[in-house]
Amino acid sequence: MDTVWVQTFYMDLFEVTYGEYQACVQAGKCAPAGPNYGDFNHPRQPITVVSWHDAVAYCRVQGKRLPTEAEWE
Repeated sequence: MDTVWVQTFYMDLFEVTYGEYQACVQAGKCAPAGPNYGDFNHPRQPITVVSWHDAVAYCRVQGKRLPTEAEWE
């Protein structure tokens, strides 16, 4: 197994909520995404059914980025 070194980075402590993502959509800065079924769209629940591209766009709007694979590990 190889050792991988990464620079120090910040990661949010909590998932993006459905409400936070929908606020971005309402502001016209994010594409509509999320669950197409009931009971998983409460404002404080984590957002689900978001593509990688939509996640990257959301992060950019927030001045953030997704972690790299090495950072995630």
